[in-house]
Amino acid sequence: MARQLCIEFENAFYHVFSRGHNKQIIFYSNIDFLYFESLLEEFVLKFNIKIYAYCLMSNHYHLFLSTPLANLSTAMKWLNQMYANHFLRMNKDKVGNVFSGRYKRILVQEENYATVLIRYIHFNPVKANLCKAPADWTWSSYKLYLSNNPKKNFIDYDWVKQKFGLKHFTKNFIKYHQQPDIQEINLSSQCLGDIDFHRKYFGDLKRSFNYSSRNNLARKSVNVKMRYGEEVRHLSEDLLLDAKTIAQQLNKTTNAIYKQLRKLKKQKLMKK
Repeated sequence: MARQLCIEFENAFYHVFSRGHNKQIIFYSNIDFLYFESLLEEFVLKFNIKIYAYCLMSNHYHLFLSTPLANLSTAMKWLNQMYANHFLRMNKDKVGNVFSGRYKRILVQEENYATVLIRYIHFNPVKANLCKAPADWTWSSYKLYLSNNPKKNFIDYDWVKQKFGLKHFTKNFIKYHQQPDIQEINLSSQCLGDIDFHRKYFGDLKRSFNYSSRNNLARKSVNVKMRYGEEVRHLSEDLLLDAKTIAQQLNKTTNAIYKQLRKLKKQKLMKK
């Protein structure tokens, strides 16, 4: 996959995540989890980063953050390098890369997708069958939002509480996380936002049909009628759009797009 475009500007919002090299474990013990959280405290102060949600898993982590100073690349390089140094000190038998390449980032349209992303991040351990509910997982921001006296000060609690409503925050926060239709986030996408947001930062979607170099289909003229399945595959794999944005582009429901993506995934597995 081609390297992601590095789009940085003041007060940009991102979903940032990083995995262990070859999906190896990067957090072996509570010491590792606690050390990474201590780095997040320094990370926020050192680079003026605002963190709204996080989740640490055994072999990867997720952050929802914003950058008032347009310095994501510098900040993330520091964070991963500092943790990699700790990991190699603690595990003398490990050599080489700790993380799988560069961290991944998705530019986020916060006004429409902040709460969706927060819920997605908090549900990661549930989806991985590590716990039954977000409240059961120690290493995320979920329980911190329900505490009257949260001990971790690297989270911007007030911003999130305004998103869910200050007056009935706890009730709204819990209820929103209990909704069964947890929206999937395409971790290969360049941005999480509507079509206008995508066009603003990544160009016109239709023009992208002509300029993608990923495969022959992408190089065909946009005037050539593409079959529905090919359109969905192209928008998902070549343009790296999430299901909701694809649905808006093709005037379909999000559920219809999810259904088609599952069908394409099944077809791909059958060819192997």
